[in-house]
Formats: sequence, structure tokens, C-alpha cells
Amino acid sequence: MISLSLIFASLIVLILLLDWKVLRTLPPSNRWIACSLFVLSLGIFMYNLKFDRNISPTVWVGQIIKKWVPFD
Repeated sequence: MISLSLIFASLIVLILLLDWKVLRTLPPSNRWIACSLFVLSLGIFMYNLKFDRNISPTVWVGQIIKKWVPFD
């Protein structure tokens, strides 16, 4: 698990380094959003590696918006 997490984290760092020129030109809020999405994806990846029960973000979103759906 540790080796896969390190590989995934190193790939995220590589992506950030390759796109740093573009990220510097973006407003700070967009940089924070991009980095937050990378951290969130790393967290989901590590959670899926650690526990037997996998999560699906689309199922979570579906459960959240289910109460606002006008039909059953």
C-alpha cells in the first residue's frame, strides 16, 4: 500500500511540476481548487487501498441530491 501511495503522490507532484507555468498564471482560487482536487483524489485512493469496502463518489452525490429529485 505504501509503495502505491508513494507512486500516486509522486505522479501528482510530477503533474503539478509540469503544469506549474500554467498554474502560476491562474488566479489563486483556481490554484487552490486544483491542488485541493489532487489532495482529495489522493485521499480517496488511499482510503480505497486501506479498507475492503470501496467508495464511489457518484453514489455519495446521488444520495445527497436524492432528496431534491422531483420523481421516485
